Amino acid sequence: MSTRSYIGYVDKDNKIHFSYCHFDGYLAGVGETLLNYYNSSDRAIKLVDGGDMSSLDKDGADYYENIKTNLKVVDINEFNEILQDSWCEYCYLYDKEWVYKELGEDGWGDMSHWDKLEDKFDKVVVTKYKLKEEEN
Repeated sequence: MSTRSYIGYVDKDNKIHFSYCHFDGYLAGVGETLLNYYNSSDRAIKLVDGGDMSSLDKDGADYYENIKTNLKVVDINEFNEILQDSWCEYCYLYDKEWVYKELGEDGWGDMSHWDKLEDKFDKVVVTKYKLKEEEN
């Protein structure tokens, strides 16, 4: 079974560019991957502009063959309508940071409010180790 999601970004003209991701759209899947590996404007744009994908991980997206034909660019009102009619359960947008919406029992809720993705995760500091130089 798949958990579908839209992944997008907001451009300088407030247009939303977005693509579809078929698998693992939940927060601990696509959400965590976006936050850890695509957490910059350049990375978000490159990912989304690649087109629709079946899956996403730290090494990249598994894009469908007709990738360039699937990229969508719309204004916020059109995007809200598309989202309301979609089968997606999650939506992620990059606008200087990742925000998200989750489909609830009552639909998508207030479309003017998006939650910060970062707020759903604990920040983990990774300690790097370096081999000690031998003392003579």
